[in-house]
Order: sequence, then structure tokens, then C-alpha cells
Amino acid sequence: MGAAQAVADWWSEHLDEKYADRREFFKDAIVRYLDGREGQQETTLKVDYDPLGLMLAIVRETIDPECRGFLFSAKGMLPNKTQTWILDGQAMLQHGYGAPAVRIWPE
Repeated sequence: MGAAQAVADWWSEHLDEKYADRREFFKDAIVRYLDGREGQQETTLKVDYDPLGLMLAIVRETIDPECRGFLFSAKGMLPNKTQTWILDGQAMLQHGYGAPAVRIWPE
């Protein structure tokens, strides 16, 4: 497993059960978007109260093409105030504003 797969696993495990039938598509899209981007392009996947940036693109592709990315358009879909990123081959997670970042891969 690599950092992109670890990030994909984390987000897919936290996707609301209402979208369980889309979980594998969601996970595959995350890996596809992140694989090979480290050090070259943005690797942050972020949900404030709505998905932002790359996460919004992934949500639109795999779950809800009408997701606006503002005004609570994805309420309950994913954990709020959460972000993951890949840096120096490590997958990092921050859950909650001001929370410390923790490494989720490698363990």
C-alpha cells in the first residue's frame, strides 16, 4: 500500500453509509487523483463544511455531480473540518480546526 491508497482508504471508510454503493468508485477516484502528484501538484483533500478543491472534483465525479461545494451541499457525506495530504511519502490527517496532524501512513 502507498500513501495515496492509505488516504483513499481513510476517506472511503468515513463516507456516510447512505453512499455505500459508491464507496469503491470514490476510493478508486481518490487514488487516481493523488497517484503521482506528490511533489508536483496539490495532494490535499479537504472538507470544511463542504468538499473543496480536489475533494469537490472527486465528489462530483463519483457521488453527486450537482454538489456545489458551498452552503452545506454535502452535509453529512464526509467528516467536516478534515483534511488529508501527502508529504515526503507520508499520508497525513488533520481532523478539526487546530488539531494536530497525525501520520496515517506508513504506520
